[in-house]
Amino acid sequence: MDFTIDPAIEELRAKILDFLENKIYPHENRWFREEEEIFPACVEDGHEIRALQAEAKELGIWAGHLPSAAGGMGLTVTEYGLLNEIMGRSYFAPRVFGSNAPDSGNAEILWHYGTEEQKERFFWPLQRAEVRSFFAMTEPDVSGSDPTGLQTRAVQQGDEWLINGRKWYSTNANGAA
Repeated sequence: MDFTIDPAIEELRAKILDFLENKIYPHENRWFREEEEIFPACVEDGHEIRALQAEAKELGIWAGHLPSAAGGMGLTVTEYGLLNEIMGRSYFAPRVFGSNAPDSGNAEILWHYGTEEQKERFFWPLQRAEVRSFFAMTEPDVSGSDPTGLQTRAVQQGDEWLINGRKWYSTNANGAA
């Protein structure tokens, strides 16, 4: 096996590291103190994280998990993993670079399996960081995180869906659309 890192990926890693050192690290202590306000607010125009997201997009270091057609970087899993190794140095980097959970996974699902209407309504605003998503899997009577054991059910009733179930925790619910 050849474990040589492609020069283009090395350039991206260097660009991300420079961004971290000059744009994110200097603010981390304050952001940790303000965290309760930051994450709901970071979808608001004018917020400093929004400005950093715009800069990351301009630099081509946005949404590494998504294909180019979806406004992402079009990376392989290995290439994306090498960038995550750098981004993982900061708690706030995934938010700034458009790759935070659960938004990244939810965006991938919408991109690959969503209808055009769902993409227009949910995917594109999520990809542009105009909204946030959440993930609700944990249930009181189901141990672990095996989705095959979920008891919550969605039943179509006419043109609407009735969702019935209980959840213990919703990841990223604070500030989600």
